[in-house]
Amino acid sequence: MISQEKMTGKRALWFAVMTFAFTYATWGLVALNPAGWFSYDSPQGMILWILGGFSPAIVMFALIKKWGKTKEERACFKPIFRTARGWKPAMLVTGLYLAAYLGIAITVSERVEPWYMLVAYFPVMIVGGGLEEIGWRGFFQPAMERKLPFWLAAPIVGVIWAAWHIPLWFIPGTFQANADLNFLVYAVFCVFLSYILGALQRLTGNVAASISFHAWVNVMFSVFMFSPFLEGENIALLMGLMTGFAVAATASVYICKRLGGSRS
Repeated sequence: MISQEKMTGKRALWFAVMTFAFTYATWGLVALNPAGWFSYDSPQGMILWILGGFSPAIVMFALIKKWGKTKEERACFKPIFRTARGWKPAMLVTGLYLAAYLGIAITVSERVEPWYMLVAYFPVMIVGGGLEEIGWRGFFQPAMERKLPFWLAAPIVGVIWAAWHIPLWFIPGTFQANADLNFLVYAVFCVFLSYILGALQRLTGNVAASISFHAWVNVMFSVFMFSPFLEGENIALLMGLMTGFAVAATASVYICKRLGGSRS
């Protein structure tokens, strides 16, 4: 997204502060719903909810405009989908990850929607979650990796990313509020996903893979009923599978780095 020399710790901090401020302002207004004007199911509330979700991308584009010096760096969308590895390998890696997560969903949950909804929900979830990867995995995690090794940067980003979602617990109608989801469980899940999403970005050389996988995760939570498996003894199975997935993703990053197939 932004050239490596521009991915400094100070600029990563600016990204985080601006993204949190933008999102908490918009989602906070929906949560507070003053005078009943900004409820989640109202047009104006939905606009604010969408803007809050888009804030990582919006901030990312603003930073490209502020820090970019070349025409290529100012072209917002081209770097998102460009891949240095070639499209066939990128699509193969992404497809394997999507299939693996579908396998986890089938293993630990119960399907509550028809199979064709996997296809129907996917483009919706690109907008409803996937595009935030433009900022989180397009800039913030790579910037953290300039200072820290991948295995340490990923969980730090995961915790920050989880905290960014906190207002959703206070907005009736959102998945987080309706599912009565334990935030600690959600934060651990975000840490696992941060390894996987970061690995996809590293392995494919673009953010499109991370966008696709993030959307796919959201689709799984729409088509399958995970709630019973986020409680009690059942959670051990889900967390065990996600741990294995995250470890495998991390190992693939270091293997490809060793073989010269990924950036250092």
